[in-house]
Amino acid sequence: MLTERLSRYLRYVYVFVAGAMVISVLAVAVSSYAATFYQVKGSSMMPTLHTGQLLLVDLLAYKKTGPQDGEMVIVRYAGGQNVRFVKRVVAGPGERVTYQGAELVLGPQSYFVEGDNREFSTDSRSYGPVSLSQILGRAVVIGTR
Repeated sequence: MLTERLSRYLRYVYVFVAGAMVISVLAVAVSSYAATFYQVKGSSMMPTLHTGQLLLVDLLAYKKTGPQDGEMVIVRYAGGQNVRFVKRVVAGPGERVTYQGAELVLGPQSYFVEGDNREFSTDSRSYGPVSLSQILGRAVVIGTR
């Protein structure tokens, strides 16, 4: 009788541990390849976003098509591989923008992004257009921290 109880207990422990491992692997896979979270820091997107707000970033959003004008995206600028910024797409491929006093037609994989707080935002007006490969995903506001 004691052996039967111990055996049943060990089966429950095994099922629990195996389930926890599967869930952990799935969570890591989703957060690495499908979606992740970012916390807003800074004022470049005010009044839309404030420091401390949480963003869910869809990492698969632009695998087939690029972002549309008006969407908020997470951008990795070429100079800072580990630095990410949230910006708004203001122009996409084939569109004309004024950049450093000249009119520029964006290339097939180029996007012009700006912060909503134009006066206090470092964006494409400083760094130039970003390529689709620098856009990590679509940002969706999910709350505050």
